[in-house]
Amino acid sequence: MSEFLASCPIARTGHICATSSCGCLSSVEYLQKSEHLQEQLKELRSEIEVLKVEEKQSHLDEIHDQNVLQGNGKYATIGRVRHFSYFFSRFVSIYGCC
Repeated sequence: MSEFLASCPIARTGHICATSSCGCLSSVEYLQKSEHLQEQLKELRSEIEVLKVEEKQSHLDEIHDQNVLQGNGKYATIGRVRHFSYFFSRFVSIYGCC
């Protein structure tokens, strides 16, 4: 059983409608369908959110995304700066210029 169903006391007891002719769903079936609809709603919301983000992206946002995919993100740049600074300081200490 999913987390949603396991936390519900009605689902754990397996209560089923007393009259089978009424066409009611059992509480477990109802909760399963409810959970399924909640998952579908969550998926649709995420799809809509992606579309909203794509509409709002500027040209600079697209360039940033491409740079991140190529490994040219914030932390990679910081790492390159540190690497350069270390070798520059070594060069200055050895050759004494600047």
